Amino acid sequence: MMKTAFLFPLLFSAQAAAAQVFAIDLPAASAPASPFWVEQVVDARPDRTMLGYVQQGLDNHLVPANFAHRLEEEVLHFVGPQPAASGMRPVVLRIHRLKIAEETRASSERANAEVMADFLLRDGQQFYPLLSVSLGAESKGLDVTKQHAGNLAKILTSALLQLAALPPTSQPSAGTAPLTLAQVQQGAGFQPYQFPIQKTLTPQRGFYRTLEEFQNNSPNPDTAPFELIRKPRTGKQWAGQPDIDALLLKPSFSGTRAPVRGVWGLSDGQNAYIFQRGSYFLLTPSGAAYTFTGFAPVDPNDALTGVVLGGMFGLAGGVAAAALAGGKEPMPYELSVITGNLVAQRPANDFATADTAAVYLYRRAATSAGPPLQVLVDGKEAGTLGPEQYLALTWHDRRRDMTICLLDEQRTCYTLVPLFGTATYLNYAQNKDTHQPAVQPMPTKEGAFHLKHLRLREPRH
Repeated sequence: MMKTAFLFPLLFSAQAAAAQVFAIDLPAASAPASPFWVEQVVDARPDRTMLGYVQQGLDNHLVPANFAHRLEEEVLHFVGPQPAASGMRPVVLRIHRLKIAEETRASSERANAEVMADFLLRDGQQFYPLLSVSLGAESKGLDVTKQHAGNLAKILTSALLQLAALPPTSQPSAGTAPLTLAQVQQGAGFQPYQFPIQKTLTPQRGFYRTLEEFQNNSPNPDTAPFELIRKPRTGKQWAGQPDIDALLLKPSFSGTRAPVRGVWGLSDGQNAYIFQRGSYFLLTPSGAAYTFTGFAPVDPNDALTGVVLGGMFGLAGGVAAAALAGGKEPMPYELSVITGNLVAQRPANDFATADTAAVYLYRRAATSAGPPLQVLVDGKEAGTLGPEQYLALTWHDRRRDMTICLLDEQRTCYTLVPLFGTATYLNYAQNKDTHQPAVQPMPTKEGAFHLKHLRLREPRH
């Protein structure tokens, strides 16, 4: 969320601190006229933890974003009730990837959304892949956080329009094996759309001036002769990775060889590289995306400084200031081939890792008196929880729900897909409205504060 003036900073800080997850509600929409109707939505994403991050507060700090309800409920609500008319054929909409992202630039923000999905024809208890889609949408503005629902609606509508455009008698490709319901739910049989760049092991040599040229493995025809120059990087954190630059072979009038700039990336005929802040980085295929190790993102405060300087000294001055402020530490990224969005794989905290979610379940005497209670995770005993105590729980499955139950009189349970690489805080306390015990998700700062005080009260040995 970009702020263009330093007004009421305490109010903005309080609002941001209260939000642990930014909730997105899809609007209700009627499906386009079609010979097919969506009777079921399946969440087949390998990572169901969140949709992505949004920027909030004066400092543009990152906040996880997710649907207000389960993905299946949100998308089916968006599609709308569709009683099967005569001749309409039932299909299953299966979501394999659904992401949002924000990017802050010198004078505006950009929001994008992407989806990878397929439609399956149902024939009794068997399912046949019929259509695969890979779609993206983008919007711009000074504050794009509230535009994500619209972007998601746009790409889902585009997917439904592609389905509606199929002939009513469409059949799966010859030889397509049927899937069981269990296989459908596991994501089996998905054949994602591939861009030309994803279908080759040796991309064509040349400059990619745009993302589209990279997607289509079609370098700019005006590419001048060039060569890649590799120099060793200083700093142990780079683990020997070279600093890669590209120089034109033909010297300039001054006798020097100019670096290749003003491009999205390039290919040397063997590999593809992306340009980032004065260097080129090797792109490595990774499923439906690409990965690379580049420079750590510009600090949000520095980016905001760039915006302010841009207003004082002009756009170029502001961009330069923000770029100079950016760090040179390495950071792994994932590149979306659909939108070109870069997602930084930020370091984990506490005992959480990229493959482990850390969940702290705690209980304060002021809000929950009584005897210790047995705690179950996924039906298995995980310990006991008394007043002024906490349990540190872990979860390793990004696709499956984590269910936590406390064996009180009501058997109080809470289900979530926790965030990975960070900590989630849950407070067992009496609900103020119902006066019944409940597990309540807590904002990160408040949960960390409570946990710190509980740790300080632990007996020392």
